[in-house]
Amino acid sequence: MLPGPRFTGGIQTIHRLDASSWVDGKRFAGFEDWGSLPSDSHQQTEGNTMKKLILLALLTGFLTAASVAEALACSRFSMTLFWTKDPRSSTPLFRIVVDDKVGFIDPTGRIVIAPQFDADANRTGDFVEGVAFVRVNGKWGFIDENGETVIEPRFSFGSSFSEGLACIFTDSGYGFIDKEGNWVIPPRFTLADSFSEGFAVFREDYRKNPDNPRIVHLGRAGYIDRGGNPVIEPQFAAAWAFSEGLARVASDGKCWFKKDGNRFAAPAIPTANSCGEPDDDISEPCLQGYINSTGDYAIPPRFSDAHDFSEGLAAVTEGDKWGFIDKSGRYVIFPRYTDAYSFREGLAAVKLADKWGYIDRNGMLRIPALYDTARSFSEGMAAVGGDSGCWFIDPAGRVLFRSPSSFVSNFVQGRASVALGNERFGWIDKHGRLIFEYGD
Repeated sequence: MLPGPRFTGGIQTIHRLDASSWVDGKRFAGFEDWGSLPSDSHQQTEGNTMKKLILLALLTGFLTAASVAEALACSRFSMTLFWTKDPRSSTPLFRIVVDDKVGFIDPTGRIVIAPQFDADANRTGDFVEGVAFVRVNGKWGFIDENGETVIEPRFSFGSSFSEGLACIFTDSGYGFIDKEGNWVIPPRFTLADSFSEGFAVFREDYRKNPDNPRIVHLGRAGYIDRGGNPVIEPQFAAAWAFSEGLARVASDGKCWFKKDGNRFAAPAIPTANSCGEPDDDISEPCLQGYINSTGDYAIPPRFSDAHDFSEGLAAVTEGDKWGFIDKSGRYVIFPRYTDAYSFREGLAAVKLADKWGYIDRNGMLRIPALYDTARSFSEGMAAVGGDSGCWFIDPAGRVLFRSPSSFVSNFVQGRASVALGNERFGWIDKHGRLIFEYGD
């Protein structure tokens, strides 16, 4: 029996915590695998343009995981109004959906930007660097914190601002604009991601087999600088954003790599699968390592899976056990865990056998491994749970309150998003009180 109060309230628990849904990601507060969202699954076909856009977005991590709900030709996802706030946001405004229109509330639950923007399967951006990415009549632009348009909606798609630039998709490819809406890096890349520590991931174009155009090699990944210059040449099967001076990369070869819970064939091998999946005979993962800002390996590729550096350490595995390394590649916490997340606020969630707990930077177990699922700490709280529900705990492992739902986001700016069942969603405060509810 897990610790915590018994739940006798009237809100329906619609989804048991699933460890695959709780993997922490850097860009959009986690959820690397949304395959089990708590609403009805259905197939949806969009056409070649949409399929290509979604595939490219998955390869770069460009979209939020929820926004791939329209890419059902590649995977089965569920449509949902559940929305996680971007951990980079310093604006205490929270997205809601009323009558299929997006608006924003303040921390008290008061609507401050009236619902008026297209809902579009959760692809609305958060307020990052003072502006939010919104859709109006099928085109995307930016608004400020008062809801005023600052960049007219005219783009096919894009992302939030990062380091003063926003990555934008057009018919000509990916490029970057400034906060005036001017092109700083014209759209010319087949794939690109947001800037982090002065670099952005990009990919080469696909290479087709001249004898069979249906067979392609995915483009290799590299990095550009703020001038759009390729400063680290494309050579990797996969590349992630720089974090704490190092970037995680996957070496190319006859292997597969994983992003957002999906497997993709490395550029070195051909694929005839429209979703980029490897053939069944490709069984080995591409080994991962870490490069510095000159493109040299600081830690050579030897890991079958890994996470970005966070608080000076990175979770890695070379087989079936996870441990933590420092920036020299030396194990600080030796591999002994069946799974592990990155350090957040001095603690890391780790899995011992089939239960989750939390360790400190010395590898000491600070919160016992009691939980079926666990999430990284955010704003002094972490969600944990099991068969009988979901709780938020503090860094000492004390239960703070029971979540009204087993499907809940991290806290950002003092609020967390919850799925309440029956197509209802909401925002809770740090006492577990529902401040706003929305949905069908």
